[in-house]
Amino acid sequence: MSYTELFAYMDKDNSNLISVQELVKACSPDIDNNNIYDERELRIGKQNAKVWIATILELKPNILNDNHINKIEFKDLLTHNQIPHFYKTTYDQNGYLEIKDKYLHIFETAENILKKM
Repeated sequence: MSYTELFAYMDKDNSNLISVQELVKACSPDIDNNNIYDERELRIGKQNAKVWIATILELKPNILNDNHINKIEFKDLLTHNQIPHFYKTTYDQNGYLEIKDKYLHIFETAENILKKM
């Protein structure tokens, strides 16, 4: 899938911008295959979107200042050659890989962004 196809998939309202809400929906599984995202599906989507947002904040911290990603910014993110390695090799009590200490603040910021939506 090309970046333009992925962008088009994520840009649910065809505005040529991806909002945080659209990012969450794009990261959510449609378990019932009905194009309606229930609380369980959105919870998974928020967890997945948190990693996307953390990656954006680490690579291009100012992109989300306007709460959107445009097509040029999106391409720049996907073609970036320095993908951060956020995780340790150990798991937390919920079975998730633990986040490296130096990235905890980025994940806290990502969580705060998601809480605002």
